Amino acid sequence: MTTYIIKLILCSALFMFVYKVFLEKEKGFRFNRFYLLSSLLLSLVIPVTSPYSYAPALPGAGRELIDTGVLYTVGRVQAPSAANHPGYPPLLSIVPIIYLTITAILSVRFLFNLSKILLTAAKNPVIHIEGGKIVLVAGDTMPHSFLQYIFLNKQAYESGEIKQEVLVHELSHVQQKHAADILLIEILQIFCWFNPCLYFYKKAIQLNHEFLADEQVINAFHDTAGYQYLLLEQAQKQATNFLTSPLNYSITKKRLIMLSKQTSLKRTLYRQLAVVPAFAASLLLFSLKTHSQDTVRAPKPNRPPVPSTQQGVSQEMLDEYKRISDKTIHEKDRRDLGKLSDEDRNRLQTLFLSMSKEQQGAQTIQFMRNGPPFSRIVPTEQQITSWKNGKVYGLWIDGKRTNNTQLNNHKNTDFAHVFISKLGKNTVNYGKHFYQVDLMTTEGYNTYLKQANENRKEYVMTTLWVPRKNK
Repeated sequence: MTTYIIKLILCSALFMFVYKVFLEKEKGFRFNRFYLLSSLLLSLVIPVTSPYSYAPALPGAGRELIDTGVLYTVGRVQAPSAANHPGYPPLLSIVPIIYLTITAILSVRFLFNLSKILLTAAKNPVIHIEGGKIVLVAGDTMPHSFLQYIFLNKQAYESGEIKQEVLVHELSHVQQKHAADILLIEILQIFCWFNPCLYFYKKAIQLNHEFLADEQVINAFHDTAGYQYLLLEQAQKQATNFLTSPLNYSITKKRLIMLSKQTSLKRTLYRQLAVVPAFAASLLLFSLKTHSQDTVRAPKPNRPPVPSTQQGVSQEMLDEYKRISDKTIHEKDRRDLGKLSDEDRNRLQTLFLSMSKEQQGAQTIQFMRNGPPFSRIVPTEQQITSWKNGKVYGLWIDGKRTNNTQLNNHKNTDFAHVFISKLGKNTVNYGKHFYQVDLMTTEGYNTYLKQANENRKEYVMTTLWVPRKNK
């Protein structure tokens, strides 16, 4: 989740940077509206998209890599994290509480303002006009619009003080459904309040709305100078609610400049084309890079505990254990358990089982119970079909290397277990194929199961780490 949040913020920051540099000062207002809304939504989606993968996918990999038994690394103990350590505050539980608290506060604020607007529209006189509804409000009210409503001062409207340009401006907001954009950004701010770029998006969207409405007024009256003068008259007045489209001084200067600005169609088109590499860069930098099977892990086998004693063994016996263990060290400082005779192995096992838990944990050679047998897993027909591809999968059946075409002679129900492993780049067959598929036929699995249950009574000798000699 942290990675997603970081990518979300960086992706939206990239899109906003492109807008500020290439588009904000151009007169392609409709294109700008499309860009702002689409880039806003894409910044939410791109961090969780996966346009490509580095490794071929394994059909049903989540079901295949289970009950692997012997794939278990002994002696690697994971240290407790700060999140679940009793001496630390439960940070992972605090973060959701903080997020939900702030989200709840913003939700209440949003609903309060929305209900305030709708209540004002419900309790005041309404005049129906083509494309909208005029709500006549008593008291000081700046002209503003939201949804299908245009809020005007009742006395000013009835006395004819509301200029037609103002009415056309607000009607443009209604007809072009600018309130939908504002509702979208407000809802996103409720749930993604941690993204500071949303503030800049909101300002840019609102300003672009004003440009679009101003353009409609100029097209209707063809009097740029007169409209600019009207804007200056209104510059000190403020709308009363953050959801509405206000005429206010903070954006009037930019609107005046845009009204008198002349830009060439060619220049605008070139700048609009700049969004193409921006979208490509966002996919390259912030999309989810999937390495299909890198995250597949086999679970630890459920091994029964190794017996130990409470009193442990004497120092003399520990020294004997070490002397026998050291026989396994060869010239490269690595252990070769094959160097031990059956007598040495049996003696080590006897001594190990007589040790205390603490003494056992300190030994470089240890003993453990055999794990439980593999569970019965019948592959699907789809998986059998995919494993016929010898360029991706190397095939073993009942422990014997087999040509992948042999699967043409089998049904999926002929097999009782499957295990898939990914080849490392340094393995012998890497490049010939990338995954090894080990299948057991029903007969082979029954033979294995019988032997595995017998082996569970025995102990397996293993080494934990490689000792290094002092140079």
